[in-house]
Amino acid sequence: MILTVALMLCLFSASCQKSTTAPAPSPTPVKVDFEKPKNDLPPLVERQQQDTFPQYDNNVIYNSMEQSRQKRWPHLAKRLRIEPGMAVGDIGCGSGMYTFMLADLAGPQGKVYALDIQEKVLDILRKKMENKTVYRYGNIEVIQNRVDDAMLPEGTLDLGVMVNLHFHSYEKLLPESQRMLASVYRAIRPGGRLVIEDGNDALPAEAAQYVLQHYREAGFQLESGPDYVDPEAGPEAAPQEKPVTFYLTFIRPE
Repeated sequence: MILTVALMLCLFSASCQKSTTAPAPSPTPVKVDFEKPKNDLPPLVERQQQDTFPQYDNNVIYNSMEQSRQKRWPHLAKRLRIEPGMAVGDIGCGSGMYTFMLADLAGPQGKVYALDIQEKVLDILRKKMENKTVYRYGNIEVIQNRVDDAMLPEGTLDLGVMVNLHFHSYEKLLPESQRMLASVYRAIRPGGRLVIEDGNDALPAEAAQYVLQHYREAGFQLESGPDYVDPEAGPEAAPQEKPVTFYLTFIRPE
């Protein structure tokens, strides 16, 4: 009996001591940051990447390009010198800002290769081609090219036209852009020409000189330019000192 009572007292004492012991501290919770990492690229580099790998929205496709066409076309047209029967590359054609005008100038015996890297703008172009009052000659071939390749056989074009592509307007080209310029050079026949219209407020002030340098390095010879033009002025207006829009014309040497 005495032993039983002593054992119970001992267990009670141990229980009391255990209950007065402070609980172990809980581990500090680890904060997990699920926020999207910030883009630390310099603004100009980020802009160049956007211009090299563009993603157009419908407002750009339907509004900005169409609104500027009528103002810019006379300045571009006088530099093209398209003759009936020529093969013309509308490189970066978008939804057809100039495509049908080029097709009209090339005529039924000529051909226009309409190239763009984005399928959705080419779908809009194909829809426009259903309108036979706009598309009269059946002389447009639509091609989805790559960002680094015009996807045309060597010597295909008598004339290449590049309008507002921007990717070449920076001091250093991305590797994809270097390959693109090489493919454009191959696509134009010896003696053929390349006309570039470019420029906007977001590009570097030296954009025209950068374009000139890059295409010379790709093998082209300068025929004329850079011509700085105010798109609001008529095609016969005197060249401006440095408004936004500029034109360059190159030749692939014989």
